[in-house]
Amino acid sequence: MIRSETIDVLGISETWLFEDISDNEISFNGYSLFRYDRNDLVKKRGGGVILYIKNELNPSLIPELCVSNFKESVWCNIKCNNNIVLPLGLFIELLIALN
Repeated sequence: MIRSETIDVLGISETWLFEDISDNEISFNGYSLFRYDRNDLVKKRGGGVILYIKNELNPSLIPELCVSNFKESVWCNIKCNNNIVLPLGLFIELLIALN
């Protein structure tokens, strides 16, 4: 999809990625990749998020938001028209069943 369409930002949740999968295996030319992998110690299935952002948007990671707001999230700044900087985030909200 990203190769056949003109996409500026692509966000994917439930990636199921883990640290043994390198960025080179899942990257696309012309895009910066930002990811937060699932925690294999906590989750055996599911989880993880990834953002692909066109390099032309000068994306940069906002690490303080990645760790403070949501457990599985990735947050970046992008520069739009007139160099306006916009924060952009992708997260999975974990729901816990109450007994």
